[in-house]
Amino acid sequence: MAGIGFVLERVIDRRGLRGLVGAAAAGVLIVAGPWLISTVALFLVGRLVVEEAPRFFAVIVYCYATTLLLFSGYHYRFTRILADALYIRDYETVRRTYRRTLVVTAVWGVAPGLAVGYLGGWRGVGLVVPVLLYTVINTGWIHTLFASLLQRFSAVTWSYGAGALAAAVATLIIGVGRINADTAVLLFTLGMLVTGVMLAIMIRATVSHRIHAVKRLVVTRHGSAPTVITLRRLVAIGAGIAVILWMDKVLYWVLLGSFQENTMLLLYPRYDQTVFVAQLLVIPPMVVFMVRVETAYFRGLRGVLGALRRDTLGAFERSRRQLVQNYNSALQGQLVSQLMMIVVLVATAPEVVRIMRLESVHLFVVTGIAAQVYFFFYTQMVNLLYLADYRAAIGVIAFTIALGLVVTVGTLLLVGPVSVGYAFLITSLAGTFAARYAERRALADFDWLVLTRMYA
Repeated sequence: MAGIGFVLERVIDRRGLRGLVGAAAAGVLIVAGPWLISTVALFLVGRLVVEEAPRFFAVIVYCYATTLLLFSGYHYRFTRILADALYIRDYETVRRTYRRTLVVTAVWGVAPGLAVGYLGGWRGVGLVVPVLLYTVINTGWIHTLFASLLQRFSAVTWSYGAGALAAAVATLIIGVGRINADTAVLLFTLGMLVTGVMLAIMIRATVSHRIHAVKRLVVTRHGSAPTVITLRRLVAIGAGIAVILWMDKVLYWVLLGSFQENTMLLLYPRYDQTVFVAQLLVIPPMVVFMVRVETAYFRGLRGVLGALRRDTLGAFERSRRQLVQNYNSALQGQLVSQLMMIVVLVATAPEVVRIMRLESVHLFVVTGIAAQVYFFFYTQMVNLLYLADYRAAIGVIAFTIALGLVVTVGTLLLVGPVSVGYAFLITSLAGTFAARYAERRALADFDWLVLTRMYA
């Protein structure tokens, strides 16, 4: 999601109010399209499973959780390398990096895919299905990130929609009454495979077209590749952000969970289902962040760099102050949007809990507020990456993970299962304050920021 704001900012500049509406629509497609379509497909397939529905959900949850925990850091590294190569129109590096990353993620995903499949109850040749699912999900993250960097936002959503449609058609052909957990996993794998193939075809066509276009132009390339140290820091930051999101869930699986039907996979459904629904309420603030906060940053930074190159020192100082003011104003708008979602959450909680058959209104409200706070923490971490303060970002992550471990285990020992959800809330809140403090310090050293953006 980081960096998409630059594209949206140009849309707004060119088309005024229409551009603003278009940017909001693009933001919805980027952050919500694949998520919502996958969610609907998962929900429908899960509802149609006649036997072993908990086993089906457990395998899907473990596939997504482990791909993010194990490979999120690598995703950040991949995104940075590709973004830099795309900026200087080095499409040979783009193509080479994309192919190498697909191979690496596919090969590295075999072992965890076998582990999830074995623990999920597959044996022998049948293990091919969960391994294929794991590989498709793992490479799917790469396809989606690359397609977003190529600004093919609608293609991402259409591809996920086609995957969901393929799974639905296959379900009708097989017959609803014949679906068990094994068949459901196969259907879900089919849908994700169709999505991945469509994205791969689109990426190949787009990159080939741009390579031919660049050959007809005289391109002056500026900039340099990120250093090894920078890439390693990005890997650590990406992995840390994923750990903070999943840490309390995994601990609850181990300490409070139970083995799901016919598997050796631990889940804690009381909390897992509530978290799943609560996360959907983060989508509107995601769009606000992309359309307002990211565009404010890029628009202001472009003005500052322009003033530095061609204007007086006074004009540069005014541009600098304006950037900080606009940036803080956008963050306030982000906070307001999330507070509004919390109000909506509290008002609709009883009805949502009844319809979705969740554990309790209290748990849903606590978890929903925690999800909103975590996303605000995430936005602060993204801003630290924009400010290129990687050391501060790693420090914030280390502090938040250590605190999260203490709070999650401590509240369980002192209060018991009734504390579920509060650890995520407390950890996210503390991480937000730490990230905001680091961000303010980075903004204070603005001259260093400008120089890194000019010569990095």
